[in-house]
Amino acid sequence: MKKMYLCKKVVFVVCLLCSVFRLSAQNFNLEWVRQVGGGCWDDGEEDAVTAIALGNSGSVYSAGYFCGSSDFDPGAGTLTMTALGTDVFIYKLRASGALAWAKQLHTGKRNIAIAADPAGNVYATGTFGGTVDFDPGPDSFKLSSSADPSLGYTAAFILKLDTAGNFLWAGSLGNAGGTVSGTDIAIDTAGNVYTTGIFSNTADFNPGMNAADTFKLTAAGMTDIYISKLTTTGSFLWAKAMGGSGTDAPVALTLDHNGNVYTTGSFKNTADFDPGAGTAPLTATGYADVFLSKLDAGGNMVWAKAFLADGLSDMYNRVVATAIAVDTAGNVYSTGTYGGTVDFDPGSLVNNLTSTGPNDQYSYISKLDAAGNFVWAKKRKGSNFDLVLDAAGNSYATGMFSGLADFDPGAGTVNLASAGGTDVFINCLNANGDFVSVKGFGGSSYDKGYAIVIHPDGKSIYTAGSFAAYVGGQADFDPGPGAVVLVSAAGGDSDGFIHKMTCNSFGTLTATACDSFTFAGTTYTAGGTYTGILPNAGGCDSIITLNLTLLQSSGSTISATACKSYSLNGQTYTTSGSYVVATLANTAGCDSIVRLELTIDTVNVHVTESGTGLHASQAGATYQWLDCNNQYAPVPGASQQDFSPQQSGNYAVIVTVDGCSDTSVCHNFSGTGITDTEPFGFTRVFPNPVFSKLTLTTALSLKEATVKLWDITGQSRAVWTQLKGNRFMFDIRELPAGTYILELKDGDKQVKLKVTKL
Repeated sequence: MKKMYLCKKVVFVVCLLCSVFRLSAQNFNLEWVRQVGGGCWDDGEEDAVTAIALGNSGSVYSAGYFCGSSDFDPGAGTLTMTALGTDVFIYKLRASGALAWAKQLHTGKRNIAIAADPAGNVYATGTFGGTVDFDPGPDSFKLSSSADPSLGYTAAFILKLDTAGNFLWAGSLGNAGGTVSGTDIAIDTAGNVYTTGIFSNTADFNPGMNAADTFKLTAAGMTDIYISKLTTTGSFLWAKAMGGSGTDAPVALTLDHNGNVYTTGSFKNTADFDPGAGTAPLTATGYADVFLSKLDAGGNMVWAKAFLADGLSDMYNRVVATAIAVDTAGNVYSTGTYGGTVDFDPGSLVNNLTSTGPNDQYSYISKLDAAGNFVWAKKRKGSNFDLVLDAAGNSYATGMFSGLADFDPGAGTVNLASAGGTDVFINCLNANGDFVSVKGFGGSSYDKGYAIVIHPDGKSIYTAGSFAAYVGGQADFDPGPGAVVLVSAAGGDSDGFIHKMTCNSFGTLTATACDSFTFAGTTYTAGGTYTGILPNAGGCDSIITLNLTLLQSSGSTISATACKSYSLNGQTYTTSGSYVVATLANTAGCDSIVRLELTIDTVNVHVTESGTGLHASQAGATYQWLDCNNQYAPVPGASQQDFSPQQSGNYAVIVTVDGCSDTSVCHNFSGTGITDTEPFGFTRVFPNPVFSKLTLTTALSLKEATVKLWDITGQSRAVWTQLKGNRFMFDIRELPAGTYILELKDGDKQVKLKVTKL
């Protein structure tokens, strides 16, 4: 069982390996596998890697047990360690899989769990008997499991080594007449050390070396559960006990970012899971049932829950926990094995999962919310030994399976067939408990996955376990179509392994672009060689080297001045402005942009009364006054800015400025001034200029009006009669482009407006 620094237990995954597993192996590659052990010669002995944790700089720590003499250098060198019976080891590999160091402890026991902090220090807990030197270097630091080693009591040890494997400190829990074992370990963000295990009788949980340094707990039954908290230097903070009259044992411990402590394990009979003055009894119904406990950072109970078997007392009807994990929202995931029927809803409702027969071994994965309420539970055949989460709440389990096993806990079927007795698997479910993927590897003998961890960058997944339970047995550790085969050494029943897969892919992109190029979220404006990281279709990072050449765009400008409108390439423009009128390819293949800088000149054709005549407001122009009543005939000699008609009538003026001409509306002149200002209130036509449909509005409602449209020559081009209301629309799309006079009459009232048709 591995345990690691808190920030690595709830993994923040950039590259979600669940997604990777959907792809073929070339997108999720075996990077390396390392073999451990091979020195056991006695039948029934074995070597195994049972715990794993991540160090800094991509390194990986592992721990396990071995016997005999084994070479721990996976390279060309040699680092031989010899066990005294069965010993435990702590092993550090670099990111490349090369040996950093290996240390052994003569504990005489197999159980060991490890965790690491951000500085690369590694912590271990386990069990020892007698007197053991816990300084793996040339110096000595001895601890004894009891004052009288002949009594055979065991104690739990807690050990801290630095990143180079040098001894920092060690302490023991026990030494007071009881048996204590160390099962699991975790480190919080402050470097405090949490451990759990079992104890019997009375045990001292203060590892201090002075006589006054004692804190004793007494078990209520055969074995009880303890949780201990020490500082990063090994000083005692607190210890708590939970249990009852039966055999109660934890198997796993983890932390959340608030310092809450979660444990899971087994219990029998009735056990009290409140370590304080209160009580929180849970009562087992099967041969062995599972508890889940949540304490706060001070060791106070938050809640305790149970998964209960169906009440039959034989060994088949049982549930056994193996691992626990917590996501960033405080949801609690746990896994283990069961037989018979088990209710995985710890509340008042029932959610039973049932195995198919007395010889079938089933695994469960359960999800509870932060308050301990049921969310879901899933089952499948086989054995789950460890569990880890990514940031999305996807769960990854490892363990062993045999024969044909369906890894989809839903309605679908995703079968894997083992190559031999048992194979290793990595099974991914999403946050809803739905199947995402599975990969398996192994050989013709018995291969098991005991521990799993995901690197915080999400690009690597590590598993550890044992393989080939006979001399010369083989296992293929490539989960894809390739083959990477290890052969068990000439001795013992099995060897250990550490297995690393990565989902990075690498490539080169050569690109030529115009002006700028955006790649992997970065925009480049100069050519050169760059490196970018892209998530590929499987969710893995693709590391791409970009060789970039940038070419430059070019452009040209057309400057134009026009009267009223300007047409270019079939497009007519009626307002001044800057327009892109063409995008062509230059000799470099980049855009050549043709831009129109347009000025539309307008002529002021406003006319006012001036004394006894009419006055054109536009100055500095040429003028020609027109007789609107005589089909807009030019008035002879009327070519000045001011015009004094010789008789009453309707008159307009053509004003020309810098080659641009426009015509005013007709004004009624009666000898005393203009009388056509606004006979209908505010009268307006729009749009003007107009292409197809012209709208006329008046402030006053018309009773029975007539609208005529005259061209500049005085010819009537359209007539609309019997108009009532104050809003009208006229379709003039069939008329040719030009200037028109719109004449509106209703009774004795009339107004004339100029209209420009496009």
